[in-house]
Amino acid sequence: MKNSILVISIGTILAAGCSNRDEQNTTVLAANNSIDLSNFDTTVAPGDNFFQYVNGNWLKNNPIPANESSWSSFNVIRDNNFANLHMLLEEAAKGKSEPGSVKQKVGDFYNTAMDSIKSEKEGIAPLNDELKAISEIKNMEDIARLVAHHHKIGVKSVFNFSVDADPKISTENIASINQDGLGLPDMDYYLNPDPSMEEIRKKYITYVTNMFRLAGETDEHAALIASKVFGLEKELAQKCMTRVQLRNIEAQYNKKTFKEFTEAFSNFDWNTYFRTIGVDSKIKNIIVSQPEFMAQVNKLVKSVSPDDWKNYLRWSLINTSAS
Repeated sequence: MKNSILVISIGTILAAGCSNRDEQNTTVLAANNSIDLSNFDTTVAPGDNFFQYVNGNWLKNNPIPANESSWSSFNVIRDNNFANLHMLLEEAAKGKSEPGSVKQKVGDFYNTAMDSIKSEKEGIAPLNDELKAISEIKNMEDIARLVAHHHKIGVKSVFNFSVDADPKISTENIASINQDGLGLPDMDYYLNPDPSMEEIRKKYITYVTNMFRLAGETDEHAALIASKVFGLEKELAQKCMTRVQLRNIEAQYNKKTFKEFTEAFSNFDWNTYFRTIGVDSKIKNIIVSQPEFMAQVNKLVKSVSPDDWKNYLRWSLINTSAS
């Protein structure tokens, strides 16, 4: 059954709870628009069902749309924001702005994105330079450079690198390496023997096949590449933490010095990776959130052929860029 959810702040709840006993407070709240009293179902006693008392009329007047699994006031805010942004973009796209202005740039960007005819005509051509770089990979140094480049342009490949506050030393920033690089949501989608998961895997391989076919591969070769890509992703998934394990934050705080990190996972060319991403001279320590996953990456770097890595990187690029 679908459930409507209306999130209310503590302050709002407390104010609402007092409103039926304190007429003066109710008047102040209404005047300040702190809470919309028309959303209340005053036929319900707050002591019996406070949620229904506060939200009853809102729930009645805001049924869940047929295309949504849930609905709340935040969905309404989101849709209103999208409508306002759409109006601003349409206005900027009319082309009457001062040349070089932010409004002119926004309008041009919007028009480019909305030009579906040009997009269909170009097909995969905008990715040609990126695909060419992948095709020219010759060794592990090239792979490390390409993975770093992908991370810089927002392509999900192999693992995730980030810099954030050290969870145990909030005054310092620290580099982190995390499991990533799967096309499906998590390891269960690759390893769970449940028939429903098996069906998802088959459909995913079909999807990958179709995407490579649309990218110019023959039907036969696209199917072969898709099976190889899935095989590599499944190998990565073998050592991923489960969703339950990922709830254990302490188990993911595995700090290593830069030297310890590069020696532990030495098959990957980390010096090239960090130099390409632009932080090589700044890293002192690294948190390895999932050491077993990174050990698996370290192993696969040696055991998987360069051609299979190329196809995996091609898939990462195509899949990220598809929309």
